[in-house]
Amino acid sequence: MGCYDVIFLEIECPYCKRKSKMEFQTKDMNRMFNVFKVGDKVPEEYKDLEYLDTKGCCNSPECQERSDKDWIIAQGSPSGFGLGISANVELKAGIVTGKIFDIKINENIDNFLEENRNKWEKTYKPRKKDNLVLKKFKEIK
Repeated sequence: MGCYDVIFLEIECPYCKRKSKMEFQTKDMNRMFNVFKVGDKVPEEYKDLEYLDTKGCCNSPECQERSDKDWIIAQGSPSGFGLGISANVELKAGIVTGKIFDIKINENIDNFLEENRNKWEKTYKPRKKDNLVLKKFKEIK
């Protein structure tokens, strides 16, 4: 994705319904790897924006498994990222509100994976149980 800025939001994943802190990336501002969270002010030159166009992903065990299979179909190996989420993050008077809208997801991911099972089932391997991301989600449950 190149250079971007990051916004951390705690949201419910539209795929697996788990609530977690997710990283969303945006190219709508400086693209200097600045990090924002709810309540933070964006740089002055962006205070009039109503929202930021963002891309994020869920790394829950369920979303990671589906994403790994999807990437195996596309490129022959898993990517390390979870299922993608595109959303607009609201700004009010230059402050990150934490509200998201216009959420876009791949609503057909499960059908796609089943239709292409022959392309991933021999290559896919479940993640190790000691994976740090998996540990994080077990603690949240």
